[in-house]
Amino acid sequence: MPMTATFTNFAGALVHEVRGGTERFYSPDPLGSTSSLLDAGGNVTDAFSYWPYGEVRTRTGTTPTKFLFVGTLGYFADALTRLYVRARHYLASAARWLTADPLWPEESAYAYVDSSPVDWVDPSGFARKIGWPLEKLIKYLERGGFGPFHPDECQRLLAEIEQRKRALAKMKRRGWDKPGSDPGGKEYWAGGERKVGKPEGHYEKYWTWAQGIENLEKLLEQCRGGPRPPCPAPIPEPSPAPEPPLAEFAVGTALSVLLLLLLRGAGRGTGVPLGGGLPSRVVA
Repeated sequence: MPMTATFTNFAGALVHEVRGGTERFYSPDPLGSTSSLLDAGGNVTDAFSYWPYGEVRTRTGTTPTKFLFVGTLGYFADALTRLYVRARHYLASAARWLTADPLWPEESAYAYVDSSPVDWVDPSGFARKIGWPLEKLIKYLERGGFGPFHPDECQRLLAEIEQRKRALAKMKRRGWDKPGSDPGGKEYWAGGERKVGKPEGHYEKYWTWAQGIENLEKLLEQCRGGPRPPCPAPIPEPSPAPEPPLAEFAVGTALSVLLLLLLRGAGRGTGVPLGGGLPSRVVA
């Protein structure tokens, strides 16, 4: 019978497991790979080292954990050198992904973390997580990507939000958050004529910035590995059309019968079969 294991996650990282009643605590290296496992007394029971692209170099201990290379960030060894990394599988012995990056051609299709495995990791299976330009990080999150990212990445996003909030506060002090705050454009002379420039849109700019900051704060939650969006609710079955009231149905039926009798009487003896294709019910 397979042994049941229960895992504990903290701040997006694996920290603890209970397997068959035996506790083990995960000790990661700076990259997020499991370097050792500790028992409840803090004694090392298992130790690991790795080649740069993730193959296990040395291993001591008998704990059958599958979270090895970058394991505390979710890399799962489902074969000897093959790792399941959420969006796709990574083959450590070949230093390549087994399927193309969904962000290709913006990202390399099969190369692992731009061939820099000692600096970068990729817990989502989409693209490396450390050293991204801020614009690229925001674009990835807007596409629905999730962390946990490296804390430095989220900190840069937080700094961008704070900077935009300061700019928004300055706009508010100028009264741009109120309708009618735009002076209607500046006057200038061109070709000997007095002209008025286009309105600067202070009010619209203020609320556009406010909405942008709100969106970035939601992306910051994703960056930190925060709550995922709920599964979409199932589409309800369309409700059947309501039945007509009984009185309306009775009146309509009587009129239909009367109309049918009149038409048959008008067509008697003409040899023309009337009544074919007539509606069975006519509503007055």
